[in-house]
Amino acid sequence: MNEATLPAQLYYLHHSQVIDDLPYWLQLAQAKDGPLLELGCGTGRVLRYLAKAGQIIYGIDYDAQMLKFLQSTLPSAMQQSVHLVQADITAFHFQQEFGLIILPCNTLSTLTSSAQRKALICVRQHLCEDGIFAVSMPNPSLLADLSSDGETNVEDTFPHPQSGEPIQVSSEWVCTEQAVTFHWHYDHLLANGRVTRFTVSIKHFLQSVQAVEKIFFQAGFSKTAKYGDYNQNPYHAESPYLIIQAHC
Repeated sequence: MNEATLPAQLYYLHHSQVIDDLPYWLQLAQAKDGPLLELGCGTGRVLRYLAKAGQIIYGIDYDAQMLKFLQSTLPSAMQQSVHLVQADITAFHFQQEFGLIILPCNTLSTLTSSAQRKALICVRQHLCEDGIFAVSMPNPSLLADLSSDGETNVEDTFPHPQSGEPIQVSSEWVCTEQAVTFHWHYDHLLANGRVTRFTVSIKHFLQSVQAVEKIFFQAGFSKTAKYGDYNQNPYHAESPYLIIQAHC
């Protein structure tokens, strides 16, 4: 690993501990034949799990450093079944269709309504006739109910991938009428007492569940099912997530 991919390494070490959604994505993948496509694959938290289970998977992301880190850390046994492409999820193109396209990791709500529509139209163009598009995002109702500012909260501590010194991860959020921006601070606690900080900020746009569903229908999806968790329980206002399975 080198300094250029250090942010991707820290991001992966932090988020790789999230595993509650992985069986859900695998269940969908095993129900479909042929390769699947993951949008916004990042450093490969979901992709690695599916590839390890024997799935052939294409992954796209716009972040070159995350893809470089993912490619360089894939086990040799997965190299033949994983295909990575740097692309914008609102404007990608493949010469094939997929029986399953997934958008995990809360990515959809980081797009404006216009960008969401473009992404979903692109997905629709790449989905087989009987294919499924599955997306997970934070419950819009819970996002809208957050207080204007969230106090800094220490989430995790893990060893620095190069020095072994502690990395402390803390988070906070700031709300406006249009969006909630989450800030994750990665503090490298040096042996001499100094601290160096790397921050990742992600903005989630606020919209109603009805507005999200409307964009799916505008993009050409004829049927959607809503769930509130990865056990596929029905969605309600207090659900932790909004998970949508869409059909052509």
